[in-house]
Amino acid sequence: GNVEKADILRGRDGRSRGCGIVVYQQRHEAARAIRELQDTELNGRPIFVREDREPGGGGGRNRGPKSGRGGGGDTFRSPTTGEPGSSLFVGNMSWQCGWQ
Repeated sequence: GNVEKADILRGRDGRSRGCGIVVYQQRHEAARAIRELQDTELNGRPIFVREDREPGGGGGRNRGPKSGRGGGGDTFRSPTTGEPGSSLFVGNMSWQCGWQ
């Protein structure tokens, strides 16, 4: 699918936290990525992929002063198309991973 944005989440020390957020233009592209990438390996590690449920991305932990727990079942939208459910959380990535 068409990826609008991909970010590796980093701690305050600048090191990777082993997870990231990927925003697709369309919800169906994000759904396809979940189906095709869930439980696959990336750099020898099994990754998990799910819809991001936290405002502003980040999977829900230690995102700084504007962080908050999402909840309430909200889905988050593509900033370009406004398409709901187009943001994915990717976890268990190698700390050496980077977006290319």
